[in-house]
Amino acid sequence: MNTPKESPSQPPERHITTPAHHGLWSPATEALIQTLWAEQHIPAAAELREIPNLFNPDQDHRMDPRFLTQLRERVITGRVRCGDSAIDDFIDDALGDDLLLESFFVVKDTRAGRLVHPLDRGFVRITPFQMVTELAWALSVADGVEPVESSLMHAAGLFYGCGYFLCAHPYSVAKRQGLQATLEEIHRARMKALSAPLRNLTENFPIDGALLSGLLLGWPYAEVPRMMAGLEEDDTNLRRKHARLLTRLHLRTTKISHIWQDLVRWTSPNA
Repeated sequence: MNTPKESPSQPPERHITTPAHHGLWSPATEALIQTLWAEQHIPAAAELREIPNLFNPDQDHRMDPRFLTQLRERVITGRVRCGDSAIDDFIDDALGDDLLLESFFVVKDTRAGRLVHPLDRGFVRITPFQMVTELAWALSVADGVEPVESSLMHAAGLFYGCGYFLCAHPYSVAKRQGLQATLEEIHRARMKALSAPLRNLTENFPIDGALLSGLLLGWPYAEVPRMMAGLEEDDTNLRRKHARLLTRLHLRTTKISHIWQDLVRWTSPNA
């Protein structure tokens, strides 16, 4: 007796929202609308500084769980969305990590960034979330980024700097006993936080998973998604696309490494 073969499960339906292009619409106005909406929901540095013991030393330098729950609701509701359901789900999945979410709201004094131009220090005190929201939008509309790649670059902009933010979290600083983090520790923190969300994205959308894994973790981490997508390691088109997008990403994210450079313990003077 032959048993019927199970039909392969279909990936979830993907929705990509494109704003209606009427005479008054432009990418800039869309960014303004979403940013104003986000500012009404997501706490800025000034609000966070008014909260006593936001990272309570008596609770391992972590946020109060009740405040963290409220913060997650505000972020999920108010954050700028890229309009691609698959990538937006990946972003929400990543923000489900408590420590990662907390790290986006550790207030940073930009005056500590020795290499930051004074004109870039307008807010003086900012949250990482504020900075990466601006970065994500800039990357999504950057020259050399195709419209179909904008959602990937939006996500890459949100999370590329998260290793710095995680290592700057008071919990991490306390574990290191105040020592500066190495670049390896920064990369390892980013990999630990993003590996599972990237794996979840890859299961349904392996090509997106391959590109985003390559951008956020490094090209070797795109191997499994490439195999799932049936692509060869030397797939020229994918490698060229990865190199082009990674160049845009590196050029735009130098501001983060400059502002958080005081966190890094360089292993050699010329590093």
